[in-house]
Amino acid sequence: MDYFLGMILPLAFDWAPRQTAFANGQLLPIQQNNALFALLGNRYGGDGTKTFALPNLNGRTAIGAGNPARSGINVGQAAGEETHILTINEMPDHTHALFANQDTAQQSLPNDAVFAEAPVPTYGDTGQMVALGGSPPGTSGSSHAHQNMQPFLTINCVVTLSGIFPSRG
Repeated sequence: MDYFLGMILPLAFDWAPRQTAFANGQLLPIQQNNALFALLGNRYGGDGTKTFALPNLNGRTAIGAGNPARSGINVGQAAGEETHILTINEMPDHTHALFANQDTAQQSLPNDAVFAEAPVPTYGDTGQMVALGGSPPGTSGSSHAHQNMQPFLTINCVVTLSGIFPSRG
């Protein structure tokens, strides 16, 4: 099978065949890879005068570029994150309503009921304050990251370093 120069190929094994290189963002010298540089430029990295980078698909999912004028996503652009820390601005305002009435309590553990007035005193004088549940309420999100990854299967991807130079058309 003939491949185009600069194609990205998925592999089910863990080594790069001859005339390919892992799509891991590695820098290549322009002088030894003029044709590939003509296709990729430095959109994936490198200084564009002596070096350029291959696409880095490590830990990433490739998506189609679509129409950059509408989506704002250009070929070579990387985005997203494996973990994310929520900020206050990402959490909607909400309340936790507590319902009660002034009727006298009739049961000690009723189902589907609300707080009521107890027939005997249930509150004492204020003593030393203690945290409920082992820790007091804190800031929203606690500044801990959560995983932000779609279901995945890890494979290797390579870029072809030789092949047919593609023509537009």
